[in-house]
Amino acid sequence: MKSDVEILGISTQSDIETLRLSTKSDIEALRLSTKSDIEALRLSTQSDIEALRLSTQSDIEALRLSTEAKIETTKFEIVKWMIGAMIAQSAIIISLSVTLSKLL
Repeated sequence: MKSDVEILGISTQSDIETLRLSTKSDIEALRLSTKSDIEALRLSTQSDIEALRLSTQSDIEALRLSTEAKIETTKFEIVKWMIGAMIAQSAIIISLSVTLSKLL
């Protein structure tokens, strides 16, 4: 007849083997779950990056158009002031010429 220690040893060995197999399957399930979670995060991150890229491109385009409009407005203002300055200079030169001709 088997002693209690032998029965306990066999029971413990089978428990350990069952636990080892259970743990191994748990680890494999966790590995597969983690792998699928990582893939889902990768796809989500890629779509987020693409959305940000498109948003940034549209923001850059809007800023480019705004800057071009401001440059055109500034060009017009510069030309307007240059023409005004040329007219003023011409008026001054003409008035000085008239004044000088009267003096001579």
